[in-house]
Amino acid sequence: MAHRQEDIGNRIRETRRALGLSQLELAGDDLSASYVSLLESGKRSATKHVVDILAARLETSAEYLLEGIDVRARDGQELRLRYAELALQNGEGDEALTHFRQLVAETDPDSAVHREASWGACRALEASGRIEEAIEAYDRVRMAALNDPDHHPRWAEAIIALCRCSGEVGDLSRAIELGEEALRHLGELGLQLSDLQVQIVSTLVGSYYYRGDLVRAQILATQLIDAVEGMASPLARGAAYWNASLVAESRGRLGEAINLAEKAVAMYSEASNQRSYARVKVAYAWLLLRQAEPALARSTALLTQARAELSESGGTLAVAYCDTELARCELLAGRSAEAIVIAQRVVEQIGEGRIEAGRAMLVIGQALCEQGNLGDGRAQVAHAAQILQGAGGGREAATAWREAGDVLSQLGEHMAATDAYQRALGLLGVSAAPTPAGLRSLVES
Repeated sequence: MAHRQEDIGNRIRETRRALGLSQLELAGDDLSASYVSLLESGKRSATKHVVDILAARLETSAEYLLEGIDVRARDGQELRLRYAELALQNGEGDEALTHFRQLVAETDPDSAVHREASWGACRALEASGRIEEAIEAYDRVRMAALNDPDHHPRWAEAIIALCRCSGEVGDLSRAIELGEEALRHLGELGLQLSDLQVQIVSTLVGSYYYRGDLVRAQILATQLIDAVEGMASPLARGAAYWNASLVAESRGRLGEAINLAEKAVAMYSEASNQRSYARVKVAYAWLLLRQAEPALARSTALLTQARAELSESGGTLAVAYCDTELARCELLAGRSAEAIVIAQRVVEQIGEGRIEAGRAMLVIGQALCEQGNLGDGRAQVAHAAQILQGAGGGREAATAWREAGDVLSQLGEHMAATDAYQRALGLLGVSAAPTPAGLRSLVES
């Protein structure tokens, strides 16, 4: 870092005056008062040896004189940064956010503490379920790191987070735009395949999958699996297997999807990313529950482990996804009361504005019907349909509509079930064929 002599001189003069020293007293036996005067005016530059001498006499550090960094203040800031990180790891997102934001406000934008606090604030917002705010914060980090070679990994991490969060609010087009833009940028840099690049491609595969662009998702997933087979990194391979499993399931190859998910779980067990390890266990359990004979015991064990881990580091939405599948396990096991309690917790945690709330309400509706309370069960399913109607598009919404159709059909609500199936198909790009006039008149009569 280049140090401005004028700034260094100002810090020497201000510190000297605060201690009540004259220039002659600061100079001592080995420097001259005139030399100190030239230093304070910014007309001379000091060698490292001279800076060390002056720092000792001024009861400060060379770092402070050169860069304006108070070591004691910096140490205190780093301690508070570690405390905020600990709060975030313990699931105390709001408390962590408060500390991170205070550090952002107090520190120099070029300092390491400022950058780490800014990143921490992004993660705290996401962990607290404030996804829209997290997107804005991650985007600021992305832009700040874009042209900074020293912080290029943070740029890639911000891209991954932005794709993830954009997907969670239903803005899959934005997630795909960011992912494709990142791949072009990395290609221009000519970088070798790295963990972060693999995670960007994996995230992009997931975004295409959730939007229903299965051909593009399949092409990318196949290329990615081929690319990572020779890599030593379990994190890279785990990310590739995870998203490839989703694509395989979407194409009706459930056995292959489960095999890939098992590989992903094994890879993440060797990595240090607890959040991703927990989330891939949820995805694996989701697949196991979709077998002809759901693996209830295995799924429940995986989800219980994942929930404990996500409660510490996963964030509100990640916990909600896990809870919905835990509620489904209880429902399939014949414990409808327990299923209702868990599913209601999901709705309370994330509110009624997200697809996951609709999926949780479908479980509640089924559980109420299992208890013989058909009126309230139908009402819950109808309410779930209203939530899905306003919760956006993509494959995730289509899957939820398909599930709603199945529940409505079981309840004998055949017209409503047909509407749900049509909505699911529409979200996947399958439109209804035109009906001949003669057939239409027969149906209407």
